[in-house]
Amino acid sequence: LGLSLFKIQPKLHTRADEKSVMILFSSKEMVACVHKLGVPIGNKISQGLSIPEWIFLKNEYQQAFLRGLFDTDGCVFLDNHRIKTKLYSHMGWAVTSADPQFRRQIVSMMNHLGFRPTNRPSQKSIFLRRQADINQYFSRVGSNNKKHLVKYCAFRKKLWRGV
Repeated sequence: LGLSLFKIQPKLHTRADEKSVMILFSSKEMVACVHKLGVPIGNKISQGLSIPEWIFLKNEYQQAFLRGLFDTDGCVFLDNHRIKTKLYSHMGWAVTSADPQFRRQIVSMMNHLGFRPTNRPSQKSIFLRRQADINQYFSRVGSNNKKHLVKYCAFRKKLWRGV
């Protein structure tokens, strides 16, 4: 993206301790462009993180926003719990943010798109716990994060078999 839009060559930093590569772009023009789209410069939490208004204009923008947010700050997990002697397993979906206003906007957006998220004031995560909502999320919104897709497919297969 940076190379095609801004003609900027990224710097690559290998992080062997995390088995990852950081791709860094550095450009005043790039920062100005992203800022013009509504992303604040500097510490987003202290400035009051919020979703830019234009994202709320179309469902496609909202879905793309949620997909990017989930891919970077989300997870899909298997929630195992026992009631008396019976073990129950349910799939969960979560996105985490430290900013309460940002979480409220995410919940509002998800409600608008037909999902039923939960978020308690004491929690920093927004959850989808209903299997139908999670399936609908992956069907309509999707993910570009292979780790999330692999886990979702594995959990779904495990729960479907009742293992």
